[in-house]
Amino acid sequence: MSWKRSRVGPKHIYQLAKKWKNYLRETKALQLSLKENNYFEVYYEELVSNPVKISVEICNFLGEEYDPRMLSFHEQHTSYPTDNRNQDSLAKPIMSKNKNKWRKDMTMREVHIFEAVAGSTLEEYGYEKTLYKPSVSFLDIILYKYVEHPPKKLWSMLKNRKGQIDALRRLKIYFRLILRL
Repeated sequence: MSWKRSRVGPKHIYQLAKKWKNYLRETKALQLSLKENNYFEVYYEELVSNPVKISVEICNFLGEEYDPRMLSFHEQHTSYPTDNRNQDSLAKPIMSKNKNKWRKDMTMREVHIFEAVAGSTLEEYGYEKTLYKPSVSFLDIILYKYVEHPPKKLWSMLKNRKGQIDALRRLKIYFRLILRL
């Protein structure tokens, strides 16, 4: 849900589900290519529920000493190159209630689409599903990808100055590539 609201990335739940599923597939492939002691997986829900425990585990994995100041990053008031909403979040401690937002933020239609696309991945990673065998048709996919997503993506970019700059950079690269062909 955070990615959907961010200035980058997909803006339609279909595209988000595909990206999330592909990201986890690539992550699993990377994990399988590494030695067991070279990979450490952290679930966001576990981190926000018990930040000290998970931070200690991360430090142990890295061979670093845990320092409680690691979780007081919000007190440093260090600027980070991001949008205002993310900057505001970085000025707060880890938000333990910042999980399962999908339950209140996603519509039933979005849950249906997400579970139809990524349901098997949800199950593989131990996340609960709310629907029994949801599916989307080929026409639904065309609608999501080519009718519903582009205006959402465009609107997101237009609302954000950084998004506009990114879009212009992409167009510039795109035209340079075309002119070279």
